[in-house]
Amino acid sequence: MARSLQQVMAELDPYYAGSKTAVQTQLDAAPVQQEAELSGLDAKLGQANDNILSAARSRGLGFSGIPVAEQAKYAATDYAPAVANLKGKYVTQKNTLTEALNSLGRDQMTQGQSIFDAEQQRDLAQQQLNEQKRQFDMQLAESKAQAARAAAASRGGGGGYSFGGLGGAAASPAAAAAAAANSAQMQYIPTKGFNFTNGGKGISAYAFSSIKGQDFRNVLSQMAKQGDRNAGVALSLVGSDGYADPSKLRLLTGAQRNGLKALGVRNA
Repeated sequence: MARSLQQVMAELDPYYAGSKTAVQTQLDAAPVQQEAELSGLDAKLGQANDNILSAARSRGLGFSGIPVAEQAKYAATDYAPAVANLKGKYVTQKNTLTEALNSLGRDQMTQGQSIFDAEQQRDLAQQQLNEQKRQFDMQLAESKAQAARAAAASRGGGGGYSFGGLGGAAASPAAAAAAAANSAQMQYIPTKGFNFTNGGKGISAYAFSSIKGQDFRNVLSQMAKQGDRNAGVALSLVGSDGYADPSKLRLLTGAQRNGLKALGVRNA
């Protein structure tokens, strides 16, 4: 039975948790690293200001002559660009790490959805196979029962009608058709495919459907569900009357047309 999507995702967690944790750790550490580097730039600014002041004093400007213009120039040309670059670097780093984390989440969801869908399809296919087997078993049992009834009717004389020269009056057309319908058989052999017979002689799928009074496409559909490729091809271009669409028929390979002929397609 297919698992729920939540169950599949939970089972995938251990395979993604390590990578997610590693990325999240870097993401959490980024603000601390940025603050440390900013403190370093502040320290350099302070040291530069001290150096400018010392140089001014050495030139005899005294305390009152602090060169504010030089300090402002340093702040504008060195400090401010460095701070801007630092912030830009960490914005980029944060975006990259966030996208990496999101990408891991998307990958996990994609893989989980794929597994979930595959299990759903597997369950559906199994259900369809079980239903096809059930229907086929019912049809096979009915065919055997019909054959048994036909054999019993033949042995009992059938109320004065004679089938196959056993004596009595000639069979009416309706009685003959009923006898033929009862004797027509559809057999599926897993390793070989479908076999159609009437009175022990091989017939086509179309002949079987005609004898049984069944829609030819319904017979083809039963065959296709059991994996018969020729029947699957026929369903795409053959009508209930047994004739194929000529425009589609021309597109088939020789092998495919031979397969349709074997089914009894009337213009293959």
